[in-house]
Amino acid sequence: MLKKFVLTSMALLVLTFVADLVLPETIVSADTKKTAVHTITAVDNLVINGTFSDGMNGWDNTAPEKADIQNEDGTTFLRIKTGSGFGYITSQKVTNLVPNATYKLSVDSRKRNLGPIGIEALFVLLNSEGGMESKYPLVSSYFITQSVSLASSSKGELIILLVENPEMGDGYVDYTNIKLEKVDSTKSLDLVQKK
Repeated sequence: MLKKFVLTSMALLVLTFVADLVLPETIVSADTKKTAVHTITAVDNLVINGTFSDGMNGWDNTAPEKADIQNEDGTTFLRIKTGSGFGYITSQKVTNLVPNATYKLSVDSRKRNLGPIGIEALFVLLNSEGGMESKYPLVSSYFITQSVSLASSSKGELIILLVENPEMGDGYVDYTNIKLEKVDSTKSLDLVQKK
């Protein structure tokens, strides 16, 4: 029952924040090229600075004092620490996507709990029409890749949120290698047709 309450509280925290959120808009256009057969190829990753190798460029953060860019063994990542006050949300709005098309968000993350009640954190893929998918980073000393998929809005927009619940526990969560890619629906059609 407590887990259900925590999930509901976190979802409410995210939705309340997003309702008042004014994000700097990141305009991403697919890099296209025409080949001899006039095929269009899009860029692989639509996230700006998903490895944080360029600091917070492309990202907005509501509490910079709780977010820190670090480097460990050649991997640059964003570390979000617990603290008091509102949930520390780092976000990026991706626009100019294909409207109502499915996109996959992949995130490498790890978390460390510093006490009996650990940090409550999640990453979220959100559209402006109420669609939301999220995952909780796993407790680990190494990065684990997790992903969620969601359709973009009718305006061709998605928002990526990295959230920490300030009312739950103590610890930190690290994020890197954040990728947003359009799901190729032709591959799934090919699989269905081959059966």
